[in-house]
Amino acid sequence: FLVVNTQGSASALITLLCETDFVAKNEEFVNAAKKVAEMAVAEGEAVKQSSLEMINELIQKMGENIKVGEVKVMKGNVGSYVHNGLVGAVVTLKEKNDDLARDIAMHITAMKPAFTNESDIDETAKNNAKEIFEKEVAEQASGKPEEMKAQILKGKIDAYFKDQVLMKQSFIKDPSKTIEQLLKENNNSLESFVIEKI
Repeated sequence: FLVVNTQGSASALITLLCETDFVAKNEEFVNAAKKVAEMAVAEGEAVKQSSLEMINELIQKMGENIKVGEVKVMKGNVGSYVHNGLVGAVVTLKEKNDDLARDIAMHITAMKPAFTNESDIDETAKNNAKEIFEKEVAEQASGKPEEMKAQILKGKIDAYFKDQVLMKQSFIKDPSKTIEQLLKENNNSLESFVIEKI
């Protein structure tokens, strides 16, 4: 179960792990997750240790293995969004804008970008994509000139990464603009983001 807690200019995104949906939907379990997130804002990773007693009591009551998973704390002009306790994001903007930060966090939970900018795409990711699409292009464009194959390959790779780069993604609330354009319109910029999925 994934929870975010924000206090002032800090947000903690934590996961509380259990074995069944039945426990994950239990009110006591959900409240414990919220409490751990609240503690994590100040404590960060140390919350795994400081919440042990509370978690052990919960294990006794529920009869199931429970533990604190990921703990991510971000500070600054933060905004967050969690969808059904399964996927959540926290973003930090340069300028304070709670609505914009929340909208971008919501977008990230829906679109799950792997990179912020095109410059963040490493060689390994590029080579893996190239490898996958080279086979596809070889099959689809057999008999075509090499430069045409190269253009088709470049088009496929560009399209693939466009969907994975946050700044190039179409904003889910208004697909006529990209996240990059949305930030420019609001005279703001993204400093960082984290996403967590269960």
